Amino acid sequence: VCAAGQMRRRVALAALAFLLVGSVYFVPLSVTKGRLTPGESARLNYAWYVNRTKLHVHWRGEPEGSGMPQHPTRKIMDDPPVYEFRTPLRATYPPWYDPSYWYEGARARFDLAAQMSVLRANAQTLYRLLFDRTQALWCAVFLALYLWGWRRGARLTEAFAASWTLLVPSLVMLSLLTLVHVEARYTGAFVVLTWSALVSALRLPRGATSGRVATVAVVLLCALMLANLIPSSYGAARAAWFDWTRGEEPARREHWEVSEALRRMGLREGDEVASVGYAFDALWARLARVRIVAEITTGSLEAPTGDVERFWSSETRLREQVYELLAANGARVVVAHRMPPGASLVGWQRIEGTSYYVYLLDASLSPAR
Repeated sequence: VCAAGQMRRRVALAALAFLLVGSVYFVPLSVTKGRLTPGESARLNYAWYVNRTKLHVHWRGEPEGSGMPQHPTRKIMDDPPVYEFRTPLRATYPPWYDPSYWYEGARARFDLAAQMSVLRANAQTLYRLLFDRTQALWCAVFLALYLWGWRRGARLTEAFAASWTLLVPSLVMLSLLTLVHVEARYTGAFVVLTWSALVSALRLPRGATSGRVATVAVVLLCALMLANLIPSSYGAARAAWFDWTRGEEPARREHWEVSEALRRMGLREGDEVASVGYAFDALWARLARVRIVAEITTGSLEAPTGDVERFWSSETRLREQVYELLAANGARVVVAHRMPPGASLVGWQRIEGTSYYVYLLDASLSPAR
């Protein structure tokens, strides 16, 4: 009875701590949404990855049956597609600042066939993360240790019973991720907890032999970790070494150069700009602290570049109409990355030392240099 009472008190204390920490997030979110909500990501991710609602921005109700947006980004030209999102959210890139706002009206609905398809794909992804290459050898080593200890009288059931508080929650969370979407960055914490539970449940008999076996196992596991880590890190380390020894700047230096060029032109923090292409990873805008208020693309990490190519291949007059629309919606400049071969450079200036180009919409700004 005493143990049960202690358990209830611990559970209550953990729940209270969870609510206190979580309230910093869900209370302001509930106030903003006008309803009690612990978060909006579950519904959105299910709609995106199971129902195949269009990802990531500029949703227009596709595919059919996915719902209707209550306040989507504004499409101000059809061909090439130009979207404006100056209001109501103020951020560097508003369409991804609060996806739940732009996807208000999306329907997350259960579809057995789609759910089973996603479950199979995610299970394969999780299997590759846990058991491919050196991970499979890692598992084999631990399995051998478990069997060796079990055959010598170790009570594995008692060991696992003592570590279930780590093992069960981790396996539950990995299972829930498998129902929707699995990426390595989502699984890391739960994989660590799972292995912590498995290691803590390992029981070896006392004696010198067990010590030698444990030492060999630890050395082997360290070698497996290095065998997996070194190849994946070699490319990045080699590039960093060449950048340092040759005085070359890494590729992301371009974003800094673009942000500095925009400042030299006269742009200031909070000024509004437009982008040719999906601006999700426009680091230059964050560095310059400007706001992207429009872009020429349908906007998706997986989408082809056909929208941008149509813009560059369109007639001069049509491109001028696009510039006029962008200026009318507050943009002072347009920024583009990598001009396609044969594209007209009339009015465009290349930012020195980068593959970025800028088009001035505000005559008060200085030319790029």
